[in-house]
Order: sequence, then C-alpha cells, then structure tokens
Amino acid sequence: DDEKLIPMASQLFSTYSGINITSPYKKHFLNQVQLTSNAKLVGAINCLKKEKEIIVGENTDYLAVLGILSRWLGQYKELNVIVLGDGVMSKVTEVALSKLQIKYKILSRKLGDDFGQINLQDLFTKFFSSTGQTLVIDFFPGDQQNQIRSQLAGALKAVISQRLVVREGGQGRIAAAEIMVCTPTIRSLI
Repeated sequence: DDEKLIPMASQLFSTYSGINITSPYKKHFLNQVQLTSNAKLVGAINCLKKEKEIIVGENTDYLAVLGILSRWLGQYKELNVIVLGDGVMSKVTEVALSKLQIKYKILSRKLGDDFGQINLQDLFTKFFSSTGQTLVIDFFPGDQQNQIRSQLAGALKAVISQRLVVREGGQGRIAAAEIMVCTPTIRSLI
C-alpha cells in the first residue's frame, strides 16, 4: 500500500530534472520508464533522467561495480568473489561478475545458507582454490554484523567503497571509488 503513495515518474519530472532512487524503490519505476541496456540487465534502476520527452532509467551502481571489478582484474590474474546477501545490490554485483567472467559464490539466508555457522576463513578454500585474490562483497543483515566482522577481519584482502559525489562545477554526480587493502591495523579496526 505504501507504493500507492509514490508519485508516478511523469509527475516527479514536472518538478525535477533528474531523480536518484534508493531501496526499496529500485524496481518501482521499471514499467514507467525506458530502460538503458544496463538497467535491463540488472532489472533495477537507481537514477531517472529525462532525455527530450522520454524518461530514462539507468543503474549507475552497475556501472560503478563493473568499473571497480574491471580495475581489480587488471591488477590480479584471477579474482574470486563471495557476495553476502541477496538484495538489489547483490544482483547488480552478480550481473557485473558474470559479464567479467569472474568466479563468484552468493551466500544468502533465502538460499538456505546458515550465516551463524559460516566461518569466513574456511569460505575461501571451500568455494575457490588457493590461487588468485578473493574479495568479499557484503550485503549482510545488521543484527549479525558484529559476528561476521570478527571472522571477516581475518580473511579479508581489501574493501572497495563507492559513493556518488557532485561533479566539479556542481552539475550532476559521478561515482567515486576507494580501495582499502587490509593491513594488520585495518584488521584490528574491523
């Protein structure tokens, strides 16, 4: 019933020239807009813009994740990824991983995984060989994060962070990414 309170995309564009969409509404406008090829792949959008008289839906999360993973592939011969969770960002990440032909494993309570029994140090050897770099992408529920942080600190190689920042000149936004390689000090802070 809450979705009935959300205005139609066409109504929003009578006031705004662009719209950023966050969860849980990334799928809400799909049938109201023309999707880019990336948005079609992912099945979700996070930005709406008007091009002439057409409202276009894009998924810039996908573009950013694809770019970040591409840079990682340039640094390592082999990259393995474990995705924790099953929300929209997990799907975005899965599509990017598939496109780049990176080996991955998705773990989710909805898929029957028992996070209370997972030892992340063992995860890497269970799902992947010891070759290559393994990356954990976390879409994990808040009530279990302390338990996972402790396990993750021992196994983590690096963290990739992305956020949208205002472009120079103030017009529009661009994805900014940071990569933090885990050191003993970083592990203790996790």
